[in-house]
Amino acid sequence: MNDQKTSSTEKPKPVAILVYPSRIKEFDAVCRRKGRSRSDVVRRLMDDLVARDGSDQNKDDDVAVKLEWHASRAENLVPQIHHMDRYMKKYRELGGDTEEFSNADKIIQELRLIAAEPSDREDCCDQCHDETFMAVVSGSHLELDYTFFEDYVLAMKEYQRLKRIMDLNPRGH
Repeated sequence: MNDQKTSSTEKPKPVAILVYPSRIKEFDAVCRRKGRSRSDVVRRLMDDLVARDGSDQNKDDDVAVKLEWHASRAENLVPQIHHMDRYMKKYRELGGDTEEFSNADKIIQELRLIAAEPSDREDCCDQCHDETFMAVVSGSHLELDYTFFEDYVLAMKEYQRLKRIMDLNPRGH
């Protein structure tokens, strides 16, 4: 599988792609309707493609491969989430299930609306306190941080679903 794991020190890099202007307008409209940034949507598409490619290579171990990939993805996201405690607390307050992550889709959509800004200075991380950093990337820091949390929750949800499948059928078929 092609570099599906990201290190905790890895920083996002810009990627330039050539697309027709009419497709950009359509893409932007879809992003707005979904409440997602271009980067978020493209990153998710890339993750899905890489995950699918890795599982297609090993049809016999499809569920096991996906299970391992989602576990690894969630584990590698944790160190990148600066406001993890704050997000988990709010996730639980909104009724989020942190054992099975069964209602994750609904909760992360609700949480997205209130997660964009720290509620007070105590919720801030070192990057939030860094005035220079905040002047340059304030909005994108919190957006990226929450996007990592959202990815973590979705990876855990899928991990739990696949784990139930493996428990019912240990061979993964």
